[in-house]
Amino acid sequence: MWANLRLPACRQAVANGAVLLTREGGLPGAGQWTHQYGNSANTACSEDDRVRLPLGILWFGGPTNDNVLPRHGHGPIPQASGGRLILPGVDTLSARCVYTGRELWVRRFPGIGHPFTNLELEERHRQGTYVRMNTPPGGLGAHYIGSPFVSMPDAVYVRYKTRVFRLDPDTGDTQAEIRLPVDGDHRDAPDWGHLSVWEDVLLVTVNPHVFHEENQSGRFASMADIRSPEWSATSSSTLLAYDRHTGNLLWRREADVGFRHNAVVTGGGTVYIIDGLSEQAVALLQRRGTRPGKPVVVALDARTGNEKWRTSSDVFGTWLGYSVEHDVLIEAGRRGGLRELPDEPTDRIRAYRGADGAVLWDRALAYTGPIAIHGKTLLTAVYWRDSGKPYELSAEQHGRRLELLTGEDVLRQHPLTGESLPWTYWRTYGCGTANVSKHLVLFRSGAAGFADLENDGGTGSLGGFRAGCTASMIAADGVLLAPDYTRTCTCSYQNQTSLGLLHMPGFDVWTANHIGRGEGKVSRIGINLGAPGSRRDGNGTLWIEYPRSEAPAPDADVHVHPKKIGWYRKHSLLVDDPEGYHWVAASGGEGVETIRIENLASGRYRVRLYFAEPRFHRPEQRVFDVLLQETPVLKNVDVFRAAGGADKSLARQFDVHVDGTLILRLTKCPTSLAPPVISGVELIALEPVATVPARMPSQ
Repeated sequence: MWANLRLPACRQAVANGAVLLTREGGLPGAGQWTHQYGNSANTACSEDDRVRLPLGILWFGGPTNDNVLPRHGHGPIPQASGGRLILPGVDTLSARCVYTGRELWVRRFPGIGHPFTNLELEERHRQGTYVRMNTPPGGLGAHYIGSPFVSMPDAVYVRYKTRVFRLDPDTGDTQAEIRLPVDGDHRDAPDWGHLSVWEDVLLVTVNPHVFHEENQSGRFASMADIRSPEWSATSSSTLLAYDRHTGNLLWRREADVGFRHNAVVTGGGTVYIIDGLSEQAVALLQRRGTRPGKPVVVALDARTGNEKWRTSSDVFGTWLGYSVEHDVLIEAGRRGGLRELPDEPTDRIRAYRGADGAVLWDRALAYTGPIAIHGKTLLTAVYWRDSGKPYELSAEQHGRRLELLTGEDVLRQHPLTGESLPWTYWRTYGCGTANVSKHLVLFRSGAAGFADLENDGGTGSLGGFRAGCTASMIAADGVLLAPDYTRTCTCSYQNQTSLGLLHMPGFDVWTANHIGRGEGKVSRIGINLGAPGSRRDGNGTLWIEYPRSEAPAPDADVHVHPKKIGWYRKHSLLVDDPEGYHWVAASGGEGVETIRIENLASGRYRVRLYFAEPRFHRPEQRVFDVLLQETPVLKNVDVFRAAGGADKSLARQFDVHVDGTLILRLTKCPTSLAPPVISGVELIALEPVATVPARMPSQ
């Protein structure tokens, strides 16, 4: 009997009449988020295949947010692997259970989070005074100075006070230490830099660049000691490689100019680095008498440090990302939020072949970062700028999708007209950047938001809670993890708590879709009356809510008469629909007489009508006729009787000829006590409409 449960990776044992079920190891298809940008290759993308829409709550609550950094400091992104969520705090590093949210351990590292907060406001907050935690003075965040920890399933590595600590992931206890060979001239410099792990190799930078004079204390306790804009601690002069298990030094490399902390990536046995700084940072060095050389991209053997290839041809980037699967190295910038350095490129992306450094493509393109490497595509981020008008974003602020191997725009088909157009995603307010998973782009969009990659369904909101300005939502270990980043925040979000979300197929997904009207004629559309948003079904139909909300959606040229309709909406889980369209039947309009859908391509259409009785519990209370193109198609419809009760869906389909406009009429029968009801109308052209084929992304 227990074998029929089909629980993945589950073992069973029977003892004393009891059955014990245990699961060892990760869930099949679960991914990890082990570094600041997902992994040592900086893909900014989780390969987790289990986190997908729709999502429901696995757990909520857990410990307070005392050991979490404030949202505005652009601190290190949370990490998760081996069933543990690792969170940085002001003076702590802590672990929580991915599957229950309970706290596993807290380890104190005094000062570890100081670069990502305002210490003066932190003290006032501890004393019970209201504070609005702004970005710290001079604070540039972990995306410049580097994240101080890496979370592997078998160990957590922490860079702290010129050492790298290896922690037991179960307890947080120290298992080993690596003492870093810091030069005497750098012992009082900011103790921040790059840290990453690839297989058995640990990479770490030392001797960070400092472009200003020391403070009076002689020690840089926080980023408040650094004036902005400032490049201090964003690059280092030395790169070290250690065996992460034994602590033995494998190799050491000195920079000709400097290693930018975002531009050290490893994958496929190769370390790719940019040895070079921006013109502004170089100018600071030159004023001190240093004459740095030209920036270069260098490829090194990960275990020996031997050079494989290099190029100095017009190197411009401050960020690298690498696709192991397709052997493509991406050079770009990281600009994507508040307090950015002015030298971050935002108008150019270049791709190299990882094996030999040959340039695959080089494209001028406005974008923000970090760029996510998602299968055979790149996803650029998007951030919000206040235009004073709701939902208004310029074209440059839409997230873009590019072909990894060519740099060309990925094309999608317009869901209504079939036209080909560049793939983009939209979001509303949010000052942070985005994290990507196999099926979702995760960001703040007013509340916690997402873009649906799996179904190309548009942008939606998880509702009720906010993500941090630090990109705090990650998909890992089969769970969408959303730790509470509201400490010192007084925004009026209903749910200020940590959440773990899990794929739950029966739940609803409502989105907004920024795709415009298009120039062609509509060949496929769904109209969902009374719905709270748009939705793309598994067959490719985009269902648009009517009446329209303020959120973006294509203009569908839908007209309903009379204008005053009794709209209703129910919880879709209470509606019975064996075909899976309970979410269409869960809302509707009562008293609809005519629905006109215009701007349709001429030809034959399959028209599918959806009904559900919303309130009567006896037959013959509501009876009506249905006409399509002025031709009767249903006579004496009693939804309650035909569907088998209230809150049960009824679907009927017909093939009709349309010459630009579809007209649907509902007529109340003389004996009926109530006017007609209808939940949805779907139209699909039976004859193909000529369009330019779209290049859809492949994994």
